[in-house]
Amino acid sequence: MGANGKSGVNLVNEAIKQGYDITAIVRNKEYKNSSVKVFYKDIFELTKANLAGLDAVISALGTFTDVTFPLYKKVAIHLTNLLSGSSKRLIIVGGTGTLLVDDKGTMAMDTPDFPHEYMGVARAAAESFFELKTKSDVL
Repeated sequence: MGANGKSGVNLVNEAIKQGYDITAIVRNKEYKNSSVKVFYKDIFELTKANLAGLDAVISALGTFTDVTFPLYKKVAIHLTNLLSGSSKRLIIVGGTGTLLVDDKGTMAMDTPDFPHEYMGVARAAAESFFELKTKSDVL
């Protein structure tokens, strides 16, 4: 998911370079990439059957407005529900806000130097991260 965004493009290109068989799942019908299979579907319309032939799912979702920030957690919940109990790996591209900066568990977003303009996306990504940490049946 997010194969046509900044992180997604880089992930797809690196996976191609390493010889992986890629299926890009995008909702944008304008997305074209002759090096990969492309499956056009909104992430919230995905079913377990849609993911049946995949070994791993990578979400590189990027949202940058107050209105869309809740999608980070919503996508994490949806994907973990789809992959629950399966042997498929789930990889979610996050941000730097939840990176630990000391041995006390302080996250980067909780430091005074963290850029204020990125706090909304950092908090949204953190909610997704904490949701993922509650899951024990997804790889």
